[in-house]
Amino acid sequence: MDKPLFSEYCHALEYKHLFKSHDDMNFYSAKEGDNDYIMVDDYDCGIYDVWSEIPIILLENDRLLCKRDEKYGVVNAEGWTVIPFVYDRFDNREEFENDRYSVLLDNRWGVIDASGRELFRIKYSNPIPILKFPKIVSNDMICRGTILVEDADTHRQGLVNFNGQEVIPTIYSKIERSGNWDYVFVNWGAIEEPEPNCIWNGVWGCYNWQGKEVIPVKYHAIHCIDDYFIAGDDEYNDWEDKYYGIYDLYDLQGNMIIGGFNNCQIGTNYFIFNFGITIKSHWETTYWGDIEYDERLVKELNCDKMCSIIVDKELKSLIPRHLIEQTREEAEYELDFLMNNLPIGEGLLIGECPRLCQGKKYSKDDKIIKGISVRSASSINDFAVKYSSNKKVTMDDGSTVRLIGIIFNNERIVIAPIYISIKSISDRLFFVLNKKGLVGVRNSADELLEPQFDLITNPQNNIAIGFKIAYIDEEEIYQCQCCLLKFSKDTVSLEDIGEMTGSQLYELLYKDDSYWGNFILNEEHKILITKYWEHIFDSYNTFWYSYCQDFKYLWEDEHYCDEIEETKENFYNDVDDSYNWEYYNDGLDMDQQDERFWNF
Repeated sequence: MDKPLFSEYCHALEYKHLFKSHDDMNFYSAKEGDNDYIMVDDYDCGIYDVWSEIPIILLENDRLLCKRDEKYGVVNAEGWTVIPFVYDRFDNREEFENDRYSVLLDNRWGVIDASGRELFRIKYSNPIPILKFPKIVSNDMICRGTILVEDADTHRQGLVNFNGQEVIPTIYSKIERSGNWDYVFVNWGAIEEPEPNCIWNGVWGCYNWQGKEVIPVKYHAIHCIDDYFIAGDDEYNDWEDKYYGIYDLYDLQGNMIIGGFNNCQIGTNYFIFNFGITIKSHWETTYWGDIEYDERLVKELNCDKMCSIIVDKELKSLIPRHLIEQTREEAEYELDFLMNNLPIGEGLLIGECPRLCQGKKYSKDDKIIKGISVRSASSINDFAVKYSSNKKVTMDDGSTVRLIGIIFNNERIVIAPIYISIKSISDRLFFVLNKKGLVGVRNSADELLEPQFDLITNPQNNIAIGFKIAYIDEEEIYQCQCCLLKFSKDTVSLEDIGEMTGSQLYELLYKDDSYWGNFILNEEHKILITKYWEHIFDSYNTFWYSYCQDFKYLWEDEHYCDEIEETKENFYNDVDDSYNWEYYNDGLDMDQQDERFWNF
């Protein structure tokens, strides 16, 4: 802009328009000399009692930011001080908060309003960021409606809300986001400046965004899983060789549900608690080639003495306890009851069951845990749990496995442990593998398809294909019967679709191309199977389920003799045809021969 006409009067070198008054008078920040800035007008060339060590900055409501004696302050248009000149830095929070200012005083940051009132106490290590939840999120916001701050003197962390109130006092070594926007984990007693990759020591607790302590600050680790917190100790002591993995389960309101377990799985409407897990350790020597390099302590989970309990969300056991003899003081293991009293393949409807006490810590030695526990349990899906017995069975290959049962927790039905393996098809349907290594299908009520297949492909669009493999002694080959399975809600229908040899089945399973065209199929089966087979080959998931997943023997048994003969024939052909002697010259070395000699 052009210099105003009054420049000759005030001898200013630079002008910056500040604002226009109601009387249509323009005001300017003008530089006078080398260091001073003054305020002038363009009406009577008046010089007002407002001067500064920096260019005068217009704030809202005709307030002016100035600097005097290396300190910032705010004056009005007449030059009267509104905010005293005491601040080392003064930043306008103009993005969302035009009437608020971030200020630095004695290496401490805070926020003041237009009158100088402290909105965020001037005590923090860093400027208070401008945040709006949930539209703007940064590392400074780790919990709903709060900002992470650090005390400039103690270097301890806390949380303040958007109004400047400390919802969590600045007394903690570290505060971390929990994975849930409504909660944070706080640490007490950790080292203040850990080295990279250093594990935080001290103890942990949990607060909600309103500043209420949800979990007391006394645990070495806290994890947020679904709508629960698991608090305990993840670590083990190298010197004592002792496992500290004992945990307590809390809900989001801070109520301890149950404690004392080593491991926990959380389903839609059930808990699985595991007890008796320890650490097994040994020293292992490492080598650099043939040279002994170092020794390291290897630690592995030892689950030999593990036991599991399965309870619903009301802590009512899903493994009932029955007294075989009323006079006995201790309950028999429910597993023994199931094994001795349930018909094969049928389920037991759970009635009255023991209930665990909320808020109590248990161990594997507690009487009630002994009475309702199984050896181990794990989730199949949101509605079913598989559990194993102590009883082992010997397979045909000499290996031993533990029998597995099923608990349908939504229907409160227990299936006796009679299977080797179980795989979920859907929420209500399962592949089951019996002791003979045959696969069938069942739901909670009964076996919809008796185990009879060596292999069943995964269902797609309510169809699957099953294969029965039999060895034909007379022909010394494997013969496979193919069946089409059609699934409905409570039934599985079975249709024979053809036969193939073992090698054909192997090629069908392991080749990229479909070999169904080699077999005679009716039009309905051809359309269904072709479309289905293309889908499962496009899938990256394993598309069959079987105890023995390596079917190479089907091909090798049929082609072993042919392979030997082919190998011999190729060997003799190679000997006869390795050289074309027509181009060989006895008088020359091998590397000097006619290039046509090297024809292999």
